[in-house]
Amino acid sequence: MSGSEEEEFLPDDAAADDDVVIAQEEISQSLKKMNKIVNNLMARADCVPFREPVDWKGLEVSMSIYGLFIRFCYAV
Repeated sequence: MSGSEEEEFLPDDAAADDDVVIAQEEISQSLKKMNKIVNNLMARADCVPFREPVDWKGLEVSMSIYGLFIRFCYAV
């Protein structure tokens, strides 16, 4: 075998490509699930007040704290 023939077949690269495809599929499935959750929440009549913009900077609240608050409100 010559050096060029060995370079054509790279099993490590093929495995890495498979990992990328699997990761992309997982991300795609996760986004679809998240979209379904968001759509279900938006369809609820009791979520209307939570659709209003919040001045989280003015309230000096980080987005992560605000996100936890919203999750808590929907869990109750």
